[in-house]
Amino acid sequence: MRRFCISILFLYMACLTGCGRHEPASESTLIVFAAASVADSVEATCQEFTNRYDIKVRVNRAASSTLAKQIISGAPADLFFSANSQWMDRLEQENLIDPKSRIDLIANKLVIVRRVSVDQGHSPPAAMTDIQLLLKRPFERIAIGDWEHVPAGMYAQQALNKLGLWDQVNAQLVPCMDVRAALRLVEIGEADLGIVYLSDAKQSSKVTVISHIPDDTHDPIRYPVGICRNASEKAKTLKWWLQTETALKTYANHGFTLLTKPLPAP
Repeated sequence: MRRFCISILFLYMACLTGCGRHEPASESTLIVFAAASVADSVEATCQEFTNRYDIKVRVNRAASSTLAKQIISGAPADLFFSANSQWMDRLEQENLIDPKSRIDLIANKLVIVRRVSVDQGHSPPAAMTDIQLLLKRPFERIAIGDWEHVPAGMYAQQALNKLGLWDQVNAQLVPCMDVRAALRLVEIGEADLGIVYLSDAKQSSKVTVISHIPDDTHDPIRYPVGICRNASEKAKTLKWWLQTETALKTYANHGFTLLTKPLPAP
């Protein structure tokens, strides 16, 4: 019943996010579609961009799948910042992204988190064996992104399969509409554990990282960014800004790994 309710909530929120997507964008405002896990750092970076260049930016945050589907349906967007390559590939196949503008900008890691008040005094396990023992507890509810749509959930499913745990823990999993929703369930105590990105865990004072999931158990977690077809000419300036030293420092401060060197001023 819990999984059914979460799934219904996912669909409901996706519909809400999509409402009004055909409204024309303001010519003076750039629109960035950013995956939920990177949206905070993108908003901070875009605010600095606005302060410096007096160009307004609006960030639309949701799961990468939801954002990609909105763009396919005709939503106005200037830049797409995805949490995996799959959805960027889809938009490129649909000729909705300029392939020459695409770049993998940052990377992330998967971790297991628990609510701080519950986990105080426990030593965090680190080895793969410890992860297996941790997740095999039959009473644990584990919040993850919906593995059929959300990149964080897809990576988590790959990892659990590689660790030989998917079939054992499947009944304990609580699918969420994005990785931030998974983190929130742990924060409020509705889930005992969560599999989320390291960047999200670092931004929350209500959870603690109790284990890191090995990188070799899932595809590399990379965030591509690209300019959408029919984007404003100003989108090129914003994409440049997202690769400057100022922006890269913001990503690093939010827990991301940098994949590119800073661009010089044009």
